[in-house]
Amino acid sequence: MDVSVPLKKKGTLSLEEVLQIVDYPESLWGLGSSSKSGLNNFVPASEIQQFNSSLYLVDVNKFQLQIIEESYPYKRKTMVGFFSYKGANYKLKVTDPEFERKFIDRPLGDYEIERTLLTISLGENFKESYYKLIAGIIPIEYGKKWSNQ
Repeated sequence: MDVSVPLKKKGTLSLEEVLQIVDYPESLWGLGSSSKSGLNNFVPASEIQQFNSSLYLVDVNKFQLQIIEESYPYKRKTMVGFFSYKGANYKLKVTDPEFERKFIDRPLGDYEIERTLLTISLGENFKESYYKLIAGIIPIEYGKKWSNQ
């Protein structure tokens, strides 16, 4: 992608059209590598060559969003997401700026989304690890604690 050229919106897709382009990978870049703050949340640099994609759009049921407060390097609210995909559990950091902007002012705690589409991406190499990130959240059906969304 040429970042020197501004992006232009060309149109919109209906939910039905988006559902036709959902990905169904066997796993989200393997399992078993977890940091202290995540679960199955990174790929070691030594294993990255076996994967040929860095972005997936997946359909997830029972997504749990957690709004937490971090204290390092400074005090701020952030979001993490818990979900299962093909029998494996994940806890990943949310980096969707639009979703964060819309919901970060809610009280700390857990929020359920019954069904959502998640864009899962791999970040750049950071200390010999490629972290899995929730880069986009498209809620289809909200769950508990979501009145007035």
